[in-house]
Amino acid sequence: MIQNNFAMVLRFLFLLSVFVIQNLTGCGRNDPETALMAAEKELIVALEARDAGRALDLLHPDFVAGSHDRDWARRTMLLLFNRHQKIGVMVLASKRHIHANAPERATSEGEIALIGADNILPDAANRLQVRLGWIMTDGQWKLLNLEWSDGQGIIVASFRVISVRHCECSEAIR
Repeated sequence: MIQNNFAMVLRFLFLLSVFVIQNLTGCGRNDPETALMAAEKELIVALEARDAGRALDLLHPDFVAGSHDRDWARRTMLLLFNRHQKIGVMVLASKRHIHANAPERATSEGEIALIGADNILPDAANRLQVRLGWIMTDGQWKLLNLEWSDGQGIIVASFRVISVRHCECSEAIR
């Protein structure tokens, strides 16, 4: 009787683990939206871990944010990490879209709260509207461009990507 119950428990645990693995991996298929969500999550995890190298690995070599490039992103992250012992990224709302006519491109949009703290209580917080342009490179989503506003409709940086190599950029100065 005990062996029978043990075998049932093992069978149940096996089936449960198969179910969990299938749901976590998108049933084993290569789902671009699931991969995009994983890239978004990885970017947040890297920022919260204050790991500039890991975050930079997610940026495309031609990354732009307004008139800024990857080097600006690296310097900005290092400044932010030096200023705050703790970094928090809270996603308040988000949506994503894989372009039907160019499935290697995707857009993520949303509202985030970027929180910095030196101790337990935050000492800085910014609520931002963000738009991220992604491109599939060697089977991985890479962040190609970034645009954000401060929630009051003031665009901090904006751009329109014409191709991977050419961008029209503009930057608002307050």
